[in-house]
Amino acid sequence: MKPLLTLAVMTMLSVASAAGQSTMSATTTDGKKVILSKDGTWKYESAPDASQRAAALVYEKASTASEVLVLNKGAASFSYDASKWTPSKQDDPDKTEWHYKNGDLYAMIISERLETSPEALKAVALKNLKAVASSFAVLQEERRLVNGTEVTYLEFEAVVSDITFVWQGYYYAGPAGSIQVVTYTGKNLFSEYKDEMQNFLNGLQVPAVKP
Repeated sequence: MKPLLTLAVMTMLSVASAAGQSTMSATTTDGKKVILSKDGTWKYESAPDASQRAAALVYEKASTASEVLVLNKGAASFSYDASKWTPSKQDDPDKTEWHYKNGDLYAMIISERLETSPEALKAVALKNLKAVASSFAVLQEERRLVNGTEVTYLEFEAVVSDITFVWQGYYYAGPAGSIQVVTYTGKNLFSEYKDEMQNFLNGLQVPAVKP
């Protein structure tokens, strides 16, 4: 199961990958209706509530995230807890797959030096997910201030190979390039791993910190 899932997620994350074109609607787990347009963007059927309009929330890396991975030739970095997470060896230095040592929780980081806009990066992520998932819904979107840098936070639920997964991801686009940090697990395990997923995401740092 894991190789198939890995292929699906890597396809979803690549900025250069293609996507389907049809418009679709979806319902989030809390009952909100969203419209997914053919260009990969989305919006609520009704106006967002106050929490969805709120300013960026502030997050910082965990104190135990002491190992540092350099991204985009030093333009950014990622700090993680080596006692909990193991990075796998990759042929492409800009793509790293991760496994949580204590369970069925996974992560990926894809960093590219090519600069794009936050809106374009979000659209690519949603279009590519649409290409590999039989159904999906955006559960949450917000702007966050992570270690001093603004990123887009996306949380969505998707069915891949008849299994429902929940993804949480940070998406950065700016002078340091484009960086996607994503964690994912089965929907039935999400409540168990939610805090670990969040702690992992918070390791993104732009500009980079020294290893």
